[in-house]
Amino acid sequence: METQDEFFSPKHKLLMNFAMLANILAWLAIIFYILRSLVTVLQYQISLLGTQAILVPFQDILKFWSLLADQPFSLLYMIVTILNLLLRGAIFYLVLKSISLGLDMIVETDVNYRGKQKVGGEQ
Repeated sequence: METQDEFFSPKHKLLMNFAMLANILAWLAIIFYILRSLVTVLQYQISLLGTQAILVPFQDILKFWSLLADQPFSLLYMIVTILNLLLRGAIFYLVLKSISLGLDMIVETDVNYRGKQKVGGEQ
């Protein structure tokens, strides 16, 4: 009876490690870009209100949004920047997730193919 170690070759293990790494990086990428888009709002608040916005953030929120309402192009630019970051994060997530699933499929296909050859060769 074959064990799991004999079933997967070192190349299979390497491909599965790369697939796991790509999966982890996909989640890190989406978290990074969500955090980066949240920081973008803070950056715009600091640029409009100055460094006081860091010291008293809750008192200046209404002032910040009223300034953005007076400057619609700044609001539009901020929204476009945030959407750009979120879209970029979604693309990185999808690409890395696709790489992970593709590598898993390659390993699974090869293992199934080898299994059929062993069963066909024994008969």
